Amino acid sequence: MTAASGCGDDAPKTCSSPEILPHHSPVVLGEMWPLGSETAQPATNERVPYEWVLLLQNQCDELLKIDTVCLVGEGIDNYIIEGPVPNSVKRGEPGAVRLTYNRTDPGGPDNVALYVKSNASDFPSLIVPVCASVVADGQEKATMTCDSPVKADDAFDLDTTTLPVKCSLRDGK
Repeated sequence: MTAASGCGDDAPKTCSSPEILPHHSPVVLGEMWPLGSETAQPATNERVPYEWVLLLQNQCDELLKIDTVCLVGEGIDNYIIEGPVPNSVKRGEPGAVRLTYNRTDPGGPDNVALYVKSNASDFPSLIVPVCASVVADGQEKATMTCDSPVKADDAFDLDTTTLPVKCSLRDGK
């Protein structure tokens, strides 16, 4: 399921079983220029590489255990995925997944899905759309839409998908 509703909701939660809440969904990294002869500044999305951290929050008492974190889709080779850190998330403490986008030549959009499998009662299979692209150096950047290759209503199965998959954690390993 796509978790777009509830992002940033500050209302206190009364629950016991774990629930997962990404702090941002979809993740639109935007259009960037190639690095060229510039010095890399991963904290800014002016040029690639660009690093961005998604926080996965647990607002319930029971420990959230994240078993699998993968990118799914044709553009995965332009991303590096790391985390989650930690993979067991206590109430009020986030787990972090770092994404680095590093397409070397103009192209894209690189629309992928971040797939997170956990013991969450609300989204046991969470899908967060992620998108970015590189435009020619100096070209005007435009706003982009984020189309996930995996939709919320899909019965997505990581083991049977024909889409490319890249994981930082799979089945707890």
